[in-house]
Parts: sequence; C-alpha cells; structure tokens
Amino acid sequence: MHTSVILIHNLPDGSSHFDWLIDQPELQSERRLLTFRCQHRPDSTDHADFQAIKIPDHRAIYLTYEGPISNNRGTVQRLAAGRVVHLEQTPLSISILINWPSQTIAYKATQNPQSTTLWNFHQHAHNSPLDA
Repeated sequence: MHTSVILIHNLPDGSSHFDWLIDQPELQSERRLLTFRCQHRPDSTDHADFQAIKIPDHRAIYLTYEGPISNNRGTVQRLAAGRVVHLEQTPLSISILINWPSQTIAYKATQNPQSTTLWNFHQHAHNSPLDA
C-alpha cells in the first residue's frame, strides 16, 4: 500500500512549511519518498490551485518519524497520513488520488516551465462536480 504523509517542518528561525511525502515502494530504495515543500496543507481543498517545490526524495523513515532533524534543521511533526489510491508520473506531470481521513482528493500537477523544482498543482475533492 502506498502512503502519503504531511509533516509540519518547524525551522530554527521560527518559520515553518509543510513537507508532503508520497511513498513509492516499487522503487525499493531507502530514498523513495516523492517530496514537495508546500506553503498550504495539501490535504485541504481551501487552495484548489497551489505551487509546491520539489525537493530531493526523502528516506522512508519519514513516513513515521517525528522529532528533531539532524544538523540543527528544526523539527517535524506528522499532521496527516493518507492512502495513495493512484499515482502516475512522467518527468513533467503527476496525477495522484489520495484517500485522506477527511476526504479523497485528486491532484494533477505539471512542472513549471520556468523552474525544474517548482510544480503547479490543481486539486479537487474526488467525486466532486469536476469529475463529471
């Protein structure tokens, strides 16, 4: 089963962001978590369109880890965990369906043409009028 988690990453300077981790167990690698840094929680549909920064794949331990991060990089706390129902990706696009505890959300993302790390996401609650 694929899992997705959302961590709040509190930095030493007092700022924070959300780390969105999506497991890819078929990679059979310790660094198999597709990872995005977000300003808004991706399990909320309050922001139908949002941007996220693709950061290096994280280690699988972060699916369950909470606490301090080495080298004084702050702390992480898990806010949500969901089941990945569908994940399809190409180098320039991603389609994801995640069953979060509160709702199921469909995501479509494309890499921003002006940046290799910036991705443009569109999301909506699954089985919403947009699915018709």
